[in-house]
Amino acid sequence: PVQALNAIGVWTFARALARGPALVVVPLTALAPLVTVVLTVLLTGTLPPLLTTAGIALATVAALLLVV
Repeated sequence: PVQALNAIGVWTFARALARGPALVVVPLTALAPLVTVVLTVLLTGTLPPLLTTAGIALATVAALLLVV
């Protein structure tokens, strides 16, 4: 199953690069750990520590600023 998810991820990334400039697409891939954190919160109900939450927020803002 992991290989299938990896293949879907690579295919999605290639499609994103085909549709948009790499300057926009690549910084957004830096937000991939955000998906892991959100899924962890949703599936386990465990909230990350405050410092981790602050780091996630800063990384999100930084990636979005790179896109703009």
